[in-house]
Amino acid sequence: EAAPVLARRVSPKLLRRVVLHGVAGPEAFEALASFRRDLGDLREVCIHIAAPRIRRVSGESTAGRCKAARCLAQSLALALPPWLTALEMDIRGGCLLAGEEALEQFCCSIPDGLRRLHLDVNHFCLRSAKIVASRLPGSLRELRLLFHGRSFVWLGSSLAAPAGIVGGGSSGSGSAEDTAGAETLAAAIPASLRKLHLLLECTDVGAAALAAALPGGLIELDLGLHLRGSRGRNRGHGRGALRVTSSTLPRSTGTALAAAAAAAAVPAAAIAPQRLPQALADKFLHLPQLRALRLSLVELALGLEGLRLLAGALPVELRDLRLDLCGQEVGNEGAEVLAASLPPSLERLTLCLRGWRFTARGAKAIARGMPRTGLRQLKLVISGSPIGPVGARALADGLPARLERLNLSLRLCGVGHEGERSLQALARQWAPRPRSWVRVREKLSPICQSLEQSLEWDLWDD
Repeated sequence: EAAPVLARRVSPKLLRRVVLHGVAGPEAFEALASFRRDLGDLREVCIHIAAPRIRRVSGESTAGRCKAARCLAQSLALALPPWLTALEMDIRGGCLLAGEEALEQFCCSIPDGLRRLHLDVNHFCLRSAKIVASRLPGSLRELRLLFHGRSFVWLGSSLAAPAGIVGGGSSGSGSAEDTAGAETLAAAIPASLRKLHLLLECTDVGAAALAAALPGGLIELDLGLHLRGSRGRNRGHGRGALRVTSSTLPRSTGTALAAAAAAAAVPAAAIAPQRLPQALADKFLHLPQLRALRLSLVELALGLEGLRLLAGALPVELRDLRLDLCGQEVGNEGAEVLAASLPPSLERLTLCLRGWRFTARGAKAIARGMPRTGLRQLKLVISGSPIGPVGARALADGLPARLERLNLSLRLCGVGHEGERSLQALARQWAPRPRSWVRVREKLSPICQSLEQSLEWDLWDD
């Protein structure tokens, strides 16, 4: 509603960037389209679709929601000028109400000459991967593609549970489709990319295909991979997993469920715990220009062998390294392997190593391995490792002298009163500084305690 008023007061010829937040109807796009011919200098457009308001506009029926999303997408396609160089679209609202149909409609509006594309959508599947892959411009230099949806595999096993069995997760066919979707997306990644940020849930086979397809000219890489069912396959069990056997199935289900469970079981020969670490390590060796690496691997049991593969392949010229490898339980040996492989040229370092279970020996190794000269920002989350007061002192004494920002979480590390006293001076030094903190005590609120095992919650909090 404000777009026509703005057009009368501010010449559209002056606009270079337009942000449309909370769009619920085609009116905003239609107003933009009415003076598109005057937007010769417009280069960037940011759009956020508001799902709750769309529901009030379109009604509760599926047909109404799909029609509303279709009208939005069509008006958007008419509004976007073809000379745009940057487009950011958060269309989770439209996709939440109309599914892949809305995703297809919105992706058809992506201009062909973009150099930067940021796209936030919901669940990752084969169809959504095909839709996005078909619309990725070859001219892209920067791509951020975030599939935010997650399946609740932590509630149960990787088998599809029938009605009446709590804890069902993704089925074998779903995993096959995820793999095919990741391979489809991998084949469509533009070779000219310099910056890439991917966030999705897939199998280790699909993730390995994505790793192998990474362009060789990347200077920034951000991979957030939630490996569906990998931890359960590699370790023989998952967090909170339901083991489906003939003895656990209800009698009323008969032998058909047992046969289905046996058919869905993963053969021993198909289990390759190091498939993804090996693919990433091979690709890192062929990314000579990489300067920023942010890697989050959720529900992947690396083990020492996988950690050695990844750590040994880290580019030595990295300036920014952020690793989220929580829950690996690799102990002191894993901490020593990672510390010995940290690039000396780092200016920013983030290590989320919650649950690695190392002692003061591992803490001392990490303190020794941190770069001393150029490091400016440091974040260490090592909650759940029994480093004790000796390890806490080693970390406090081993901090680089020129740090500008520090985030240190030592919850559940057994530092005791002695360790807390040794960290008091450090906490007083860093607490007044913006975005810096030192945390030692456990989470005391009931909701924090109930969500203690949720990796994403812990990362938000820390």
